[in-house]
This record gives sequence, C-alpha cells and structure tokens, in this order.
Amino acid sequence: MPKTSDLILTRSQLALLDVLQTPMWILDIEEMQIWWANRAALTLWNARSLEELRERDGRQILGSAAPQLQKNIPELAPGKTLSMKWTFDFQGHPVVLKCICSSVITECSQTALLVEGGSYVLATGENLGTVTIKPDSHTACWEENWLLEGVAKATNQLLTTTEEKAAIALALEALGQATVVDRVYIFQHHYHPQTGIPLASQRWEWAKPGVTQEIDNPELQNVVYDDIGMWWYETLCVGRVIASLVRDLPSPAREILQAQDIRSILVVPIQIQGNCWGFIGFDDCQQERHWTETEKSILMAAAGSIGGAIARSSAEAKLAQLNARLETIVEQRTTELKTTNDQLRQEIQAKAQMEEQLRYNAFHDSLTGLPNRALFMEELARVVAQAKDNPDYLFAVLFLDLDRFKVINDSLGHTVGDGLLIEIAYRLQNCITNGDLVARLGGDEFAILLKNIPEFPRATQVAEQIHSALSLPFILDGPEVFTSVSIGIALSSTNYDHPEDILRDAHIVMYRAKALGRSRYEVFNTAVHQQILALLQLENDLRRAVKALEETKYLPRKFQIPSQFQLHYQPIIALTTSRIVGFEALLRWDHPELGRVSPAQFIPLAEETGLIVPLGEWVLREACSQLCLWQQQFPQQRPLTMSVNLSFRQFYQSNLIEQIDLIFQETGVDRRDIKMEITESVIMDNAEFARAILSQLKFRQIQLCMDDFGTGYSSLSYLQQLEIDTLKIDHSFVSRMEASDNNWEIVKTIVDLAHNLGMDVVAEGVETREQLDKLQGFGCELGQGYLFAPALDSVNASELLAVGIQIPPAHSTH
Repeated sequence: MPKTSDLILTRSQLALLDVLQTPMWILDIEEMQIWWANRAALTLWNARSLEELRERDGRQILGSAAPQLQKNIPELAPGKTLSMKWTFDFQGHPVVLKCICSSVITECSQTALLVEGGSYVLATGENLGTVTIKPDSHTACWEENWLLEGVAKATNQLLTTTEEKAAIALALEALGQATVVDRVYIFQHHYHPQTGIPLASQRWEWAKPGVTQEIDNPELQNVVYDDIGMWWYETLCVGRVIASLVRDLPSPAREILQAQDIRSILVVPIQIQGNCWGFIGFDDCQQERHWTETEKSILMAAAGSIGGAIARSSAEAKLAQLNARLETIVEQRTTELKTTNDQLRQEIQAKAQMEEQLRYNAFHDSLTGLPNRALFMEELARVVAQAKDNPDYLFAVLFLDLDRFKVINDSLGHTVGDGLLIEIAYRLQNCITNGDLVARLGGDEFAILLKNIPEFPRATQVAEQIHSALSLPFILDGPEVFTSVSIGIALSSTNYDHPEDILRDAHIVMYRAKALGRSRYEVFNTAVHQQILALLQLENDLRRAVKALEETKYLPRKFQIPSQFQLHYQPIIALTTSRIVGFEALLRWDHPELGRVSPAQFIPLAEETGLIVPLGEWVLREACSQLCLWQQQFPQQRPLTMSVNLSFRQFYQSNLIEQIDLIFQETGVDRRDIKMEITESVIMDNAEFARAILSQLKFRQIQLCMDDFGTGYSSLSYLQQLEIDTLKIDHSFVSRMEASDNNWEIVKTIVDLAHNLGMDVVAEGVETREQLDKLQGFGCELGQGYLFAPALDSVNASELLAVGIQIPPAHSTH
C-alpha cells in the first residue's frame, strides 16, 4: 500500500518537471526499471526518447547502484530522503552525479523512487561513494558521517595545499563546518626561555561568521599553564582529550573561558614524534555540547593529520635550509674550479636560453600558455596572403568573448578567474584539429584560426563544439562555476587584404551575438555589419544618457535637466478583491532622435556594458520615492508595495547591500513595502553566493520574488532552501493556458508548489477574463497584465489609484 505521506505524481505534474534543466527520473522499485525521465535526464542517459530508455536492461543502466538501492530503499521512511552518488557515461566521459532520492506514488498507485540530480563532476572511473539515509532530524549516525566527511576534506587540504598557513587555515575551516562549532583554533606549546615553565600560544584560528576572532588577542600569547592549571597540560601530554562543559571545569580555567562566553569545549592534543606539540580546540559559545567517544576518536585522527602536516612543513623548511647551505658551498667550490672557458660557455648558453625564452614570451600568453595576439596576427597574415594567391583556399576566424566573466572574477576572486581562463583554454584546444590555432587576445577574449577548411559550415560546427564543451561546469577552488561564450565568425574572402580587417569583422559580429542574448554565435555579412554599427551607436547614446543621469542625480529636482529615462508602473492586483496592492517599476528610454526604445533592445545592452548598475540604482531610488509619495496621497491604499527588478550585474555587484541601505535611508521608504524581483537564472548562476545575498536582503525585511519561474534552470532542492516570499509565473505559461488542459495543469502545479513552500503567487500577462477565472480557481493570489492595466507613467498610475480597477466581464479583453 502507498505510504500516506508519499508524494503522488500525475502526468500533468511530470510535464512541469520535464521542462526543468535538472536531471530527474522515476525508478520502478519492484522491477528496478526507469519508469519516467525528463529531457535533461534523457540527455544524461544518452537516450533519444523515454521508450528507448525503457527498452534497455535496467540492471545494466543502474550498474553498481542497483545493489545499494535494494539495500537502502527499505529504510526510506516517509518524509526522508536518500543521498547517493551515481556514475554515468556522458559524452564519452564518466560523470559522477550527486542525487537525492525520495519515495513517490505514480498515478498507477505504484511505489517508486523520484531521483533528482544535483551537481556533477568528471570522474576517472566507477565510484558511487557511500549511500546514507538522511532523516529530517539529525541522527548520531548521520552526524558522524558528516564529521568523517569534514575530516576527510580537512586532510585533503593538508595534503594538497603546499603552503602551511593556507593548508591549516583551510583544514580548520573544514573541521569547523563539520563539527558545527563556533570557533576552532590551534595552540603551540613552548617554554619560557629563563624559567622553563610550559607556555602555550595561539597560532591559527577559524571562527564562523558572526563570532569574534581572537587570533590577535595578546592575552592568548605566552599563556602560562600555572594560570589555568597544570592538570590541563599534563592531560594533553599523556595524549588524552579534554571534553567538558565550561561550568564543570575547575577554577581558574572555568572563569577564564566563561569570560570569553564559551559554554563547552573540546581540546585534542597534537602529537609530533611522541611529544605533545600543542592542541586543537573546539569552542561552543551558543550551547552546551556533549561530545561522543566516536567524535573524539575522529577528531584525534584529524589532530594527527595536522601534526603530520606541521612536522612535514618543519622538516621541509629545515631541508630547504640545508639544501641552500649545501648549494652555496658547492657553488663556491665549483666557481673556484671553473675555468674561463667554462664560464664563457655557460654565459653563451644562458644568453641563448634567455633569447629563446624572450621569443617565446613575446608570442605567448603568460597565464594560459596559448599564442598571444602578436603570434595570432602573424599567422593570420600568412593565411590571408595564401588565400589571396589561391581563391580555393578557405579559412575562418572565430572571435570569442566570455559572458559575465567580470562578475565571476569580481565575486569569486581573481584566483578563480585565472583558473577559469586556464581551463577554458584547455577545452578550446580540444575543439580544434592539428594546424588550427587558438590564441588569447587579452582579458576574457580568445580567437581561433581555422586553416584550409573544406567548406564554410566547418566554422559553425566548431562554434557548436565550443558551446557544448563550455556548457559543462568548471570544478575550481570553491563552488562549481558555469559560463558561456559569445562567438563572432568571419569567413575568408579575396576582399581581405589585411589580417586586422577580418579580425575586426569577427569582433564586430561577436557584439551582435552578445546583443541577441549571449551564449550563441553569429556569422559576419554586410547586413550584419550595418546592424552592428547601429548597435554601437545605440550603445554610445545609452552611455551619454546614463552619464547625464549620473551627473545630476544628487542635485535638487528643480536643477536637474530632463532625463531621457522614466519609470512606468504596472499595477499588481489582488485577484479576489480587484484591489491594487502594488506596482512593478519598469524602465523606459525616450531617445531624443529614435523615440521610445524597446526595453528588449537597450536592457541587454545595458547589462552587457555594465550600465545597468547605475541605471538600476536610479530605478530603485525613483521607485522608492514614488511609493512614499503615493502612500502619502492615498493612505487608504495601504499596504501598497513596489516591485523592483534586480539584474544579473546588479545582483553580483560588490556594494549592492550598502547601495540599497543608502537609498532606503535617503527616501525614507518602509523597506517592508519593497519587493526585489530576481530571475531564477540569476540565482542559479552561483547558488551559494546568491543565497548569502538573499539572506542579507531578508534580514533587512525586504520581500523577495522569484521572477519568470519555470523558464530557466529550476532546482527544487535549492528552491526549498531560499527565503523567497513570492513566485512569479512567467507570462508564457499564462498565455498558453487556454491551449490545452495540460497547460492548465502546469500552472496549477506551480501554484500548488508555491503554496506548499509557503509562498504566494503572482501571475504575469493576464489578458482574458477566462484566464482570470482559472487563476482564481487555482488559488492564485495576485496578477498583473493588460486585463487590468498596462504599465503607466506616474500621472496615469496616480489616477488609476484614485478610481481603482474595473475588470471587464467574461468573454472580453482589455
């Protein structure tokens, strides 16, 4: 019989899951066969259809996962999930996918397993890892597995990070997160130079966010054991741990630790060659904690790894000193024995090597090792001349520019940015054949020269290969990184006399690929050239308009020149009462010559150039000021909210929170009346960083709305973790509702999903009374669209607030 708390999935609900980019499939537990899979999963399984996947041998598909599933599925109680790693052969490479499994009921009343894929990495072989049952409440078994995983991570940092200080800092961070304590630190034992009394001094420390660092506290240097009790030193010297609630410790240790607000403590000795070198301590400041014997044993092993790292570093330092001394002696003796001829020969060899290195450096990029612009242009000049002599000789130039690289570099750091460029260079080299050339032109720009190609479609085939190669995540230090590239292609022609001309045309058409949405390629032709020139002119006009806006933004309004930008406001309606409960602020640009420019034209341009940052600041300030004005004019309309969109560039700017705080302070707006709208693609680009920013916004009582839900990379597991107040159904779902019953069911499923997660729902693009009636029946709370009103300027929006919304009767449209 099905478990009452299991999720029952219908075909219409599976239709929603099918559009997600997260691989998901349903496993028939009894037959151990794939019952259903979404498109992303079919791609992962390398299957063209669900029918093809079902015809395969289920045991062969599951591989070594089958016995582990059979073993652990009986333990999968209602409300709990099963975490495991699954190995696939994806595009010729073994890929390890982290999966979360949960029990579901199919519409045929069969018990099955819903598997949701998470992040994945390339692997060198079949390795499913461990399978654990993770209940809602943390059991001791799970906590110990979590701790073991943290200790393993810490040990890996100690083994793979060459610099001692960095290695131990990373290890302490891993241990702190694994033990869920407030502070982890290391003290070193030493002795007073005159008295010989044992002392202890703090050398390293990790503290979780919000906990005060003590590493610079002078009172934690040269601590005399007599002051806290020699029993502490003697216990550690015999290799025993100290685990206690602080209130149970004897004086004076109890008073010293209580003065630092520490409530419980675990101290583990660090042994090096049988001697107690020092200790590692774990502090809990928020709660009293009782450490298990298993935890103590695990952390003793961790302390042993740290001791080994310290001993290894010390030995390496001594060895380096000895080597340096030995090399000095040998060099002195060798110099005395060398003849003038030997010296001359060495000088000649050194000069030759230096000249060779200088030649190499002059034509290669120091970071990636790829040819640089100089070598690329030299080779391109030869190819242009060859094509001039032989019209049948075909070649192509691809100009590549990474999408949003600056955001990645600024948010994750230059080390990650450099690592990303190195990995991209490696993948690009794998996309070309012998004789072709990949070069780094500078920054995040690359170029590819395809020589002697059989036909021009070869260039677009390579561009598609590049997009496929860069679509896989990049595993760097820290979180997974995703990026894409915009490509401009220029094909050989006898009209090209200079290599600069064809590279220029490839560069120009790359801008068109950027303007059309990025992550695509465009091929140069004369018509495209004219369009790009127009686009560049539009960019220049946009820069001038934003500059004028920046120069006068702090002046009193009576001194400000008329802006080319203005805000329009589309009302958001409570569907049950037809009352206006808020507005969405939408940016408009009135060009002095072109007139009203479509947002679809200038918003992507502003995003790509970074102009969206000052524009977004202006939009937020204007929207907050307008909301305050309306709340004063129409007090009866309270509560009245204002929704403001945060673009990708805005969301990842370093001073976003400070900028928002300043605008709220300047305008006096009630921050609880502001809704920040963020698309799911912005959030999923760097989910961990996004979650930190969203938490800061929620801390300020700002409401959060996920915009265009279902159109991008949706992750149900992340959606549960984010503090989202409102889910916004994209207008494309609403507009297709009347086309079929399945479309109705998709919208209803989104509404139910939002309600189950404690969110309310806004439906975008409501245009007919029939759509309104259906949405009301689904329990959708809010809506906006032409059925109610278009986006209006502030004057017309004020008039609408005064008279209210009049909804047309059924079978009519606005």
